[in-house]
Amino acid sequence: MGVKMKWIQAQTAGQDWLSLALNSEGVLFVRDSAGVETELGRSANFIARLHDGRKTAVISLPQPWGEVRTSEIDVVDAWFSHLDLSGERRRKPTPVWAWAWGILGSIVLAIVLTFAVLIPWVAGSLAERVPVSWETDLADGTLKELASDGFSESKLSSDEIARKRKMFAELVKLSKYPLPIRLEFYSWNAPNAFAIPGGVVVITDQMLDLMKTDDEFLAVMAHEIGHLEHRHGVRSVIQDGSSWMVISLMFGDASSMAALTTALPAVLVTSAYSRDFEREADVYAFNMLRSLGKSPNAFATVMRSLQKANEEAGGLSYFSSHPPTNERIEAAEEAAR
Repeated sequence: MGVKMKWIQAQTAGQDWLSLALNSEGVLFVRDSAGVETELGRSANFIARLHDGRKTAVISLPQPWGEVRTSEIDVVDAWFSHLDLSGERRRKPTPVWAWAWGILGSIVLAIVLTFAVLIPWVAGSLAERVPVSWETDLADGTLKELASDGFSESKLSSDEIARKRKMFAELVKLSKYPLPIRLEFYSWNAPNAFAIPGGVVVITDQMLDLMKTDDEFLAVMAHEIGHLEHRHGVRSVIQDGSSWMVISLMFGDASSMAALTTALPAVLVTSAYSRDFEREADVYAFNMLRSLGKSPNAFATVMRSLQKANEEAGGLSYFSSHPPTNERIEAAEEAAR
């Protein structure tokens, strides 16, 4: 052939030995055990891969040779550089600990997505399936449960109750809630206000004592009506409830209402809404106040009064899980601009 080439040893699948060489023009040659040389063509036309833990290389040749193996890894790397075998040689097997951390990370991500995205979405969908008539029964049952949580008859005068209900009725006219909404007054051990699915808003005498103006009263009431319109009460119970409650609601099992009636007072009395729910109700209140020609600053003012009372009392249940009060005050002031 007139061209000096480097020959390497290789072995066929049938354990026969042969030699391979590549000339300066990139043409591959094979020489069998009888010394017969055959030109095969350019190396770019052939496939090579690493094998046996990257200890040998396998080259696919035409018949009658087929796949041949050689331990001359460096030479094969050079011959078949277009296949990037050198990069494959440098690639190390993924250690077991890396796989373990990857699996653990995937599990954690799945759990986070389930609680942050899937469950809230399911709760919102199921809340829409709770019939309005069920919510009425739910409101009556929840009101009966309040006595066991320390709620008692309001000490307000009948005239003051009537006056505040008249103001409340002006807010209700702006609401799109499908049921009539009524306001109930109670005395309790702390300032509190909450909305019960079924069209009931509860406010305590202690909350009213903190309010210096009627606009502050309207601001808090608008916030609670926002909870009603967005179905936050039912959504919170479903979201935090057991799987059997979710399943029973999915299939229309009326017995699940008993579970909701039992679970709701604990959610409502402690104002245990998510931050997103509270912000949503706040925005609703700001818009409603503006519709009445009132400033959202009234909401900021009552929040400051509640914050001060909370600090003096060493912690009130109304603030147990609300978003940071300063954040809500700033949002109200921004809405008032």
